[in-house]
Amino acid sequence: MSKANGYQLVAVDKVGCGLEFVDPSTKKSIKRVSLPARPHEIVISADKALAYVTIYGDGIYGNNTHRGHQLAVIDLIKREKVGEIELNPFQAPHGLAMDAQGILWASCDKSQTVVAIDPKTETILEAINTGTDGCHWIVPVAGGSKLYTSNKDTWFVGVIDAKQRTLAKRIQVPNGTEGICCSPDGKTAYASDHKLPKLLTFDTCKDEVTQTVDLRGYGDIPLYEDHEMRVRTTLDGKYVMISGYKWNVAVIVNAANQTEQTLLKTKVGPMGWGFPPFDTNLVYLADHDSSSISIIDLTKKEFVDSFPCGKGVEVMEFVPAA
Repeated sequence: MSKANGYQLVAVDKVGCGLEFVDPSTKKSIKRVSLPARPHEIVISADKALAYVTIYGDGIYGNNTHRGHQLAVIDLIKREKVGEIELNPFQAPHGLAMDAQGILWASCDKSQTVVAIDPKTETILEAINTGTDGCHWIVPVAGGSKLYTSNKDTWFVGVIDAKQRTLAKRIQVPNGTEGICCSPDGKTAYASDHKLPKLLTFDTCKDEVTQTVDLRGYGDIPLYEDHEMRVRTTLDGKYVMISGYKWNVAVIVNAANQTEQTLLKTKVGPMGWGFPPFDTNLVYLADHDSSSISIIDLTKKEFVDSFPCGKGVEVMEFVPAA
């Protein structure tokens, strides 16, 4: 029996405007669920019964005329869209997170706002002005007591107090930030520089940058271009995984010694990461512009498999199978 049995991969097909439920044992689609244009981020409820997906609109960052204003609610057992959470007047929800208290947080970049949502009542509890429409991703840190927001075109990472629901602090960074994540123990956060191929490390207790390292092997890209880098840690926190969309590369960074890096050539347009609980030696990478998902073996630090999936998957999560 495959160790992948008992799980399903839920992939957000941004380009195809849907969700793909994939059997990781066969790497075949089980079911497809259509969504409004365009789905971006996904977060799973604590009981693994529901998923929430941001509906951004039919454009891209910086050019999103017909902006979305809702979260799609997905029943993971039935594999069906069962509702929507309305966010109006806040528009272009992109980043999505759930804190330790089960509150949903969504960054609505064109409204310069992060909203806190009660998923049980499907109502907005608080709207926090971030002071920038570059607020793109959001991640719980320090055990869920606060959240960090990455801001593409602004000099700071925002720190949101999850209990007070206020913008409590701004952490100064040189060029804005893009992909952002937190270590499994909540003590360290990582973000990619928005203009240069660099990884920033944050102490989440002190709310300050403690280390900046160059990501080696990247070619030159004009500073004005959107670099579109995704950053996630492995489930054990040993590695920081970084995708370079414009470079068509992925980087495996040793979290304990960040100068130890492995650069891998990817398919065209790599984006989000997936981490199968059934095998922590494997990491899945969404080949957004190649309509596929590839698999990295961390023991070998190389790609070992790939399979077609959707028209343009951006992010994914593994959940128990129905």
